[in-house]
Amino acid sequence: MEESPNFRNIKETYKIEATIGKGSFATVKKAKHRATGERFAVKVLSKKKMSEEDKIAMHTEIEILKQVDHPNIVKLIDVFEDERHLCLVMELMQGGELFDQ
Repeated sequence: MEESPNFRNIKETYKIEATIGKGSFATVKKAKHRATGERFAVKVLSKKKMSEEDKIAMHTEIEILKQVDHPNIVKLIDVFEDERHLCLVMELMQGGELFDQ
């Protein structure tokens, strides 16, 4: 089956590395931009595990994050989507979990 022209393969732009977090329907991985070497976090969401309500909420969150520019809020860099996954490329935050501080 051919991909929609709107679908982009994240692996063409980023080298996906180690898992740094995991939740009920998402995994967060480190990624390295192939052209610049810059490191990011990629939140990989499984559409199969998401309800329609979850999908709507996630797309709303994406639209909000695209508009927000604040030093205390993680920046959304890019979004990749295919039939099975939604991948949010975000700035990589160092220093561990906020809850552990």
